[in-house]
Amino acid sequence: MELLRVAVGDPSYQLKTTPEGVQWVRIPNYPLMNTDANGRIFLNWNTKFYKQTGLEFMENPIEAPFVIFGTTAEGITNPVPTPAGPKYPHEIQANILHNLITGTAPSQPTWATGVELLATFLGLLLLAFATRSVYLSIPALGLIVCGSLYGAWYLYQSSYLFDVTGIVILSVGFWSIHTFLSFLSEYRQKLRIKQQFGTYVSPDLVKKLQEDPTLLRLGGSTEQLTFLFSDIRGFTPISEKYQKDPQGLTRLINRFLDNQTEIILKHGGTIDKYMGDCIMAFWGAPLPDENHIENATKAAIEMRIALEKLNETLAEEGLDRINTGAGINSGACVVGNFGSSTRFDYSVLGDAVNLAARLESSCKEYDVDLIISEYSLVDGYNYEFLDEVTVKGKSEPVKIYTIRK
Repeated sequence: MELLRVAVGDPSYQLKTTPEGVQWVRIPNYPLMNTDANGRIFLNWNTKFYKQTGLEFMENPIEAPFVIFGTTAEGITNPVPTPAGPKYPHEIQANILHNLITGTAPSQPTWATGVELLATFLGLLLLAFATRSVYLSIPALGLIVCGSLYGAWYLYQSSYLFDVTGIVILSVGFWSIHTFLSFLSEYRQKLRIKQQFGTYVSPDLVKKLQEDPTLLRLGGSTEQLTFLFSDIRGFTPISEKYQKDPQGLTRLINRFLDNQTEIILKHGGTIDKYMGDCIMAFWGAPLPDENHIENATKAAIEMRIALEKLNETLAEEGLDRINTGAGINSGACVVGNFGSSTRFDYSVLGDAVNLAARLESSCKEYDVDLIISEYSLVDGYNYEFLDEVTVKGKSEPVKIYTIRK
């Protein structure tokens, strides 16, 4: 600055300060030189200067308004590292003088910090809204990062320096943390679905529920479902034979339940619960099933066939034959999570459920292994009319049918 002041004959420098520090300095005949709060400037390194050795200058002096002398002899002066590579001190002074004359030195204004903080806040606010959807979060992050870099470059063309690394780092960090937490939340949700439904619906249904949890109709909704109750006939005499071997009885019941459960799941049924030797299942929830009556009927027929194969194996092992009775009914019910705040089950409630249970218990009265109500008849089966009865707990008579083996 002293070189420039003396050259133009100005008596002094000028500078402006604010409560934050120095804002700019200048030689009155030249443009303002914006500085940081401590009066420092950043240099533009894109200017190349004509160089001569001392001997060349003595023999043929260069005609220029300013000539800066410096030493370059090895061991006397070391180059200084700069963004443009190693520079000798007098080369740095030449750059400073050139920037003072042209007024193009990039600077960080005193209000830059406030603008950077405001831009960071607005960027994070935009991300907070955008991260609600994965389809919006990535474009929003790209907009913030690319917009910040472009804005910094554009302002640099006007000799303003803005540090956008904070905006970029915080935005990427916020997006990464939010994305990870969303992934973790989704993983936990899928894990809860698997834990809650994995034991009583087919793996295919569990996968569908995990892919689209909105298919779950929890909390108690009224739906049209089909219900099946299946129970072992004459279980008491069988259990008496295992008084001294309760583990043997357990193994037998588990073989029976495995045999029957596999078929229920195969046909899209949901296992509601096991009640000793009784199986309660339903069709049409948690995923909708337009053919819930037909699928329940197919399952009941196939369960009968599978039980015959199991009985053949039991006979070869010298064990007692297992006979079952099953009841099928369709109707409206409430399906959802029922229980206390600390323990609950996904189940069904309603009069139609009770009727299916009553039909199952009536099998021994009609000496059949399957009773189907008039509300669960579908085309393609040879139904045999059994009776029109008023089951316990019901006031209206119901026509009941069976399908013979």
